[in-house]
Amino acid sequence: MENARPDTKSRIMETAIQMFSAENYERVTMRDIAAAVGIKAASLYNHFNSKDEILTCIYELFEETAAGIKPPLAEIVGMADSAPPRAVVSYAFFYFQSVDQEKMLRILNIAHMMSRIDRRSREFFQYHVFDVLRLYTEEALKKLLALGRIEPLDIEDFLTLQAYFCYSAILRSLMPGARVEEEWEHGLSALLSLVKSTGK
Repeated sequence: MENARPDTKSRIMETAIQMFSAENYERVTMRDIAAAVGIKAASLYNHFNSKDEILTCIYELFEETAAGIKPPLAEIVGMADSAPPRAVVSYAFFYFQSVDQEKMLRILNIAHMMSRIDRRSREFFQYHVFDVLRLYTEEALKKLLALGRIEPLDIEDFLTLQAYFCYSAILRSLMPGARVEEEWEHGLSALLSLVKSTGK
């Protein structure tokens, strides 16, 4: 018997996120998604017209989640006045410290896989993995340096390391045996060790 619970659309999206990230978007069919959700293929079209529409909704879900956890840039810069410097820089990694960390990483992974063939996915990945985090971290470091709260460091080098760190964390997150939270904390700790407080 077909499941007719009112959260069918949400279950379709959750299932699609899992399948697109694990099996590759191009290989997954609408029929595959319907079977995994436990509904008839025809019923899937009551909620989504195509796989592309599902992907669009997945990206919109990420945007909505990010908007709910992204602190104002002014808040992070303001923290530089008194909060521990490493806490200020760490706070800029808001996507990766959310309660939906695994889902967020899966969506970023989907965008990465799709970026080779889909401009929208490429721009989505570029913006969320590189552009936003770069802006937040760069402004925080500039303020900390201007206040003399951290020892001199090359901001551009730090941002490059940050980009590589985030990129590799996303790629590793879905590998078999990956201990996402543990590996993230270890890598972030190593990155933040470059931010040395002057004690001010």
